Amino acid sequence: MEIMSKKYEISYTSDIWETVIIEADSKEDAEKLFGEGEHYEQGHDPIEQGKENLKIESVEEVDPDTERPIKKDKLGMPR
Repeated sequence: MEIMSKKYEISYTSDIWETVIIEADSKEDAEKLFGEGEHYEQGHDPIEQGKENLKIESVEEVDPDTERPIKKDKLGMPR
């Protein structure tokens, strides 16, 4: 396994489409329960099927131990 010397947090936006299983008595009930987040209560997490229109908003170096952003001064030096 290759050891990386730095870690970065990438913030991005995109259009995604997902699918999820939900237990319900009808299509209408499934839509209602989905809107209420019931699938999480049932133990079903959404599965990402695809992503498009990806746009990176920012890339910030993070501390490798805490994974929190590293504060830098105006010259880009760690504080």
